[in-house]
Amino acid sequence: MLRGINAKNINSEDGNKAKSFIESKLSACEFIIVKTYWRDKYSRYLADIFYNKDENDFLTALDKSTLLNQQLLDKKLAVKY
Repeated sequence: MLRGINAKNINSEDGNKAKSFIESKLSACEFIIVKTYWRDKYSRYLADIFYNKDENDFLTALDKSTLLNQQLLDKKLAVKY
């Protein structure tokens, strides 16, 4: 589960838009960076997802990465949780 946000169910039209957005951002990445946090009250791990599709060096990508969680909020594909 992405930390700090809530998106619509993946089986809904809005949920499918969010899924497509995520796939479009991450599919071209050499790698993604996942920062995990302790589980929530439902025992799900929470995560921040960082990526940089133009970079294939880990340290540079980490330094110049984009936070997917925030992008979903900015595009109104999710709401704050």
